[in-house]
Amino acid sequence: MRILSSRAHDAMALAFMDLACGRVEDVESPLSAPAGERQPGWYDVPAEPATIFVGELSIASENGTISGTVYNPALPTDRLFYLAMKWPGEAPIAITELLKPADRASYRAALNPPGRVRKPSLVGSCSGERAEGILLAYLARPNTTTPDPASDELIGASFKQKELFSYNQTAYNTKVTWDTCVSIKRWIPSLFLQRDARLAFALCEEPVNAGRICGQPVLDRTRVESVDLAIDSGFLNFGLSDVGGTMGESTTVEVNGVAFDPKPRTEPGIAPFHAGENFVRVKTGQLAPWEAKVVLPTSSLRPRLVEAALRQNAPFTVAWDDAPWATSFDVRISPVDGPIRRVAYPEYAAKGSSVTATFEGFDDAKGGKDITPRARVRLNARVTGQGTLSWAEEFNVNVLP
Repeated sequence: MRILSSRAHDAMALAFMDLACGRVEDVESPLSAPAGERQPGWYDVPAEPATIFVGELSIASENGTISGTVYNPALPTDRLFYLAMKWPGEAPIAITELLKPADRASYRAALNPPGRVRKPSLVGSCSGERAEGILLAYLARPNTTTPDPASDELIGASFKQKELFSYNQTAYNTKVTWDTCVSIKRWIPSLFLQRDARLAFALCEEPVNAGRICGQPVLDRTRVESVDLAIDSGFLNFGLSDVGGTMGESTTVEVNGVAFDPKPRTEPGIAPFHAGENFVRVKTGQLAPWEAKVVLPTSSLRPRLVEAALRQNAPFTVAWDDAPWATSFDVRISPVDGPIRRVAYPEYAAKGSSVTATFEGFDDAKGGKDITPRARVRLNARVTGQGTLSWAEEFNVNVLP
């Protein structure tokens, strides 16, 4: 199950309103509450193993063996790991010795399937043997010298059920093939490592039944993979995605104790959110809820153009009040008057409290430039961490040729 909201309005309604009324002015800020102790951003977000990766393995197969390199491991230095294979109908079998989790450590192992599956004979083709399985990575128990997939910690599986895991975990799904007919070297998608107990479900060959698989509940609590709150010139957009496995269970959202529908908004207003600290609660079925806090800014960033107007092919500066809580800023300039074109509008990245660049006009989709009487300047401040918070404010300016 996935809930995702996109930008509801993209400020187009405000542009049409300004066109009708002939206004060139700042958009009113919805902020009013007194300042809180915390800077804007997400806080107290439950840790989610499905989003944390602790290493990556490159993989290649050739002549019944696999080989590769370990990259960027973030595994315990006092623990060893190893690779195993899960063939259909069989328990996982270790295929390497215990390995140290050193960056760029190399490995090579024979696949050695326990049961061989003969390919159908085709005229003029090889009729050898073939088996297809899942490559696994395990973190061995402390102070052990022998791999034991039955009790060691599973930290990687090359193939996972898409109905049980998020796209984040299944995007590189692949099965490893042992094939006596193929001798060329083939690269296989990387195997990403995670310390997520739910990876054990990848070993199950039975279907989900009444929310359980292999005798275990699919979810132990409401799990949220990512959360995103965007306030764009008074329009609210809220999005969240779960880790997979809700299997049709309904998900409800509360904000500050009030039921909240996260669908895209078509009218301005940020209720039930407010300036300062907000409490968010997400609940899937009868599972224990996911709870976190998000703090919104309590004062406007007051973006402004330093010059009296934009001029074609002339430098300009957009400045705003200092906002040390933001990890990045971007400024986008779009036409208010004139036809809407399917072109990219000028956008500038910044890290401080201003950006200076040269305004060249707007692409006319024919290789030339449009100059319109007015432009809309949009400042977006963004903070990422436990969740994503975006805060955008807009104003209109005159444009001179």
